[in-house]
Amino acid sequence: MKPVWRVADVRAAEAALMATLPPGTLMRRAAAGLARRCALLLADRGGVYGARVLLLVGSGDNGATPCTPARTWPAGAPPCRCCC
Repeated sequence: MKPVWRVADVRAAEAALMATLPPGTLMRRAAAGLARRCALLLADRGGVYGARVLLLVGSGDNGATPCTPARTWPAGAPPCRCCC
C-alpha cells in the first residue's frame, strides 16, 4: 500500500520549504523529476530518442501556471507538450 498525505499537510510542507528557496525552485525541481521519470519509462519502451511526451495537468494551487513543468523541461528531455 502506498502512503497517503493529507492535502493540508502537503501544502504546509510546501509553504515552509518555498519560504526558504528562490521563487520557482520547487516547480523546476518537479519538472526535472518528471522529465527523469518520463525518460526512465520511455527507456523501458524503446528509448527516449524521437519520443514525445504529453502532460495533462490540473490547475494546481501554488500560484504557478499549470504548464510550468513543460516550460522548464530540462534540455535533452523528450519534446513536451502541455494540455490544461
